[in-house]
Amino acid sequence: MLRVILILLLIVPFSRASAQYASQLEALEKKVASANNDIDRIVSMEELAQFYALFNEHAKADSVLQRALEIADLANDQTVITRVMINDYVSSVNSSGSKAVFDKMISITEKAILNTQETHDAALEALGYLRLADLYRQKRDYDQALQATGKATTALVNTQIADTISIELFCEMGKIYVDKSDPVQAVRNYNKAFDISYRTKNVKYLSYIYHLFADLYSSFKHEDEAKKNLLESLQLNKENNNTDGIFDDYLDLARLTDQRDYIDTAVKLANQLNSPRKTLKAQLLLYYWYMVVGKNSEQTLNYLNSNPDLTRFFNNINPSNLCWERGNIYRFGGIYNTALDCFHTSEKDMVAMHNPGRTLDVYETLAETSLRNNDTAAATLYFERTYKVADSLSQIVYVDSAAKNLSILYGVKQDYKRAYFYQLKADSVQTVFDINEANNKLTLLAFDREAKKGETDRLEAARERTRQYNLQITAISMVIAGFFFFMLFIGMFEVPKALIRALGYFAFISLFEFILLLLDHPVNSLTKGEPLRLWFVKIGLIAILVPFQHFLEKNLMKFLQSRKLAEWRKKISFKKQVKPKTENIDPQLTEDAIGEIL
Repeated sequence: MLRVILILLLIVPFSRASAQYASQLEALEKKVASANNDIDRIVSMEELAQFYALFNEHAKADSVLQRALEIADLANDQTVITRVMINDYVSSVNSSGSKAVFDKMISITEKAILNTQETHDAALEALGYLRLADLYRQKRDYDQALQATGKATTALVNTQIADTISIELFCEMGKIYVDKSDPVQAVRNYNKAFDISYRTKNVKYLSYIYHLFADLYSSFKHEDEAKKNLLESLQLNKENNNTDGIFDDYLDLARLTDQRDYIDTAVKLANQLNSPRKTLKAQLLLYYWYMVVGKNSEQTLNYLNSNPDLTRFFNNINPSNLCWERGNIYRFGGIYNTALDCFHTSEKDMVAMHNPGRTLDVYETLAETSLRNNDTAAATLYFERTYKVADSLSQIVYVDSAAKNLSILYGVKQDYKRAYFYQLKADSVQTVFDINEANNKLTLLAFDREAKKGETDRLEAARERTRQYNLQITAISMVIAGFFFFMLFIGMFEVPKALIRALGYFAFISLFEFILLLLDHPVNSLTKGEPLRLWFVKIGLIAILVPFQHFLEKNLMKFLQSRKLAEWRKKISFKKQVKPKTENIDPQLTEDAIGEIL
């Protein structure tokens, strides 16, 4: 009876999802069929593959990608090859591609690199090696990935258009070192990428690098620094009205903090952006919040059933996965009997996926839920299975949890031999934890020092830029002041009126352009760079400054042309000041008398 009820629960929301899913799928398939050339067809197939991957239909996504890559491989058009190289299909579907897709993509990229070498296009060659490095990194072939980044560096030496590609290069190298568990080298590369992004004012990459830093800090349980970087990114994106970046900021802030406000804002932004991918990400985050934080089973089920995209997403992972999700909802809601009914219904299909990591999660979930339901026999059975799979996968966190619980369970049963065995295992794992924690602290200090060093360097560079700015502003002020003094000086002499007018024209243009220069930063901050608001503000400024300029220019010209300055020149004449003074002599005096007086 329970199985029938569960099947009915699955069918109701899924039927509502079918119409929406079918219409979107039909539109994308028509777009592929109506493509006029290879590039349009490849782009359309990429979108279709992303759509399949979005709903966990990875076999279909792989099939579409294979067809797209075959079209590119058979094409003799350099533009088509370049298109495939620039757009990393495998990354676009969340690294879900099969080995065949990865190998095919590597082959296409290598072919594209050879073409760029023949055409001596160094920038595209470097980009090709970056795509190759990304593919090898996703395959966990880190040596090959680093070799590809080295070749990209060599190619960049031969190009002057290197800023954006250099940023990608350092970011890719940083990600490789993160995966190789070398965070210090990762931070050094992230700092280099950040410096170039900051110098070129590349908001998109600045925000992206803040997220890379946040991920790195979060992996070391340094949530405060992770949140600080995400908030820096949020402020940057708000200042530049980067809505896509703002969505990513709120999404990662929600993941880090579990704060509902961040999730609600992310959901709102996803709806505004009308992006199926972003909407699904936000819905998943809110769903898990309802389940894990809210712990309200009824509310979580209502939310799941009211969002068809979520039901399809879970259902496409495995035919029984949606039932498993409902079990998790009841589990976090504290309804363990119903949760176990759902888990046992879907257990066989979940294990049949032959995914060791997924199997480990299934056994651990069943063990914990059985223990909370006071079914010690089932809990012991599933903890044994958990321990076995975790040990084979070297997942020491799961090994530790299973060993500790088995030690307690066997102790209660008075099976002290097994209890002692698992306690020893738990103790040995704890020793590993202690060593790893000590190493992590040292590593954290090292890469934190490296990150702070980069921040200090940027602050010093910012101070230098501020100093240079102030020096230039001072120099401009002195030049303009000197220009006006020169005009006053020229006005003291008999010069053509046309010359005075010309000097006045350029003097006032320089003055008011200087005023606009000083107002440029406050205006951009006020308008946030929005063209319409910027246009209105500048119209207002010009409406004020132009009449004022005309008024000052008219009166100055009138003053300079009035020849009053010429009269002042006579009064303060230098020659007059240095000429020897003689006393007034009576003309009636004789020459001898004059001689006596002198």
